[in-house]
Parts: sequence; structure tokens; C-alpha cells
Amino acid sequence: MTSRFQPWTAAAVFFAAGLTCSADAFFQVGLWAPDLQLVNQERSVSGIRFDLGYGRNAAMQWFDFGLGNHTTGDGAGLQLGLVDLTEGDFAGLQWGVYTDTSRDVAGWQGGLVAVTGGSLA
Repeated sequence: MTSRFQPWTAAAVFFAAGLTCSADAFFQVGLWAPDLQLVNQERSVSGIRFDLGYGRNAAMQWFDFGLGNHTTGDGAGLQLGLVDLTEGDFAGLQWGVYTDTSRDVAGWQGGLVAVTGGSLA
């Protein structure tokens, strides 16, 4: 039996190692924070977050969808939900029935009620 180097095998190993070594989670599903969610609320999510009820994480990047989205730090990307709360800065598009960003918003924020604690650029 001959052994050959398979580039796709090496790529898969490096990809898996990168996912496990990353401080941020790629995928989050939450029913109700802090106990009923896949990723601990103290961790950040860089990828996709689905909050079927209420979810909370330290920071959020990329896609954030749900009924109640709560980020205790900065957020960036696309955030859509009934209630969107960001305690830090937000960059991207934020839309919900009620949106509240405690600091600056760079991008677009909209909804029935949209609150920005800092500047809107």
C-alpha cells in the first residue's frame, strides 16, 4: 500500500485546528440566556447567532438573528430581531422593533424605536 500526501486532508486538519483554537465561537443557538444557550454568555461569537428566545454574548460579528439579541460588548455585521441590545459600539446594519446601542453606531440602525447612546454615522 502506498501513502500519498492528500492536500485536502491537510487543509481539513488546519481548518479544524483553527476552529478549536479560536477564542470566538462560530455558531450560537440560544433559547434563554444564560443557561439555555449553546455557547457561554461570556464568550464572543464570530459567525452566526440564532436567538430563539433571548441570547446574550460578550461580542457578536457577522449574522445575528432572533427574538432577543443582547451583546454586552461590541457588535458588527447584520443584526435582525424583535429586540436588539448592544452595550458597546455597533458597525453594520441593525434593525428590530426596539434597537438600543449604548455607544456609537457606524452604519444603519432602524426600527419602531431606535436608541443610540453615542453618535450615529
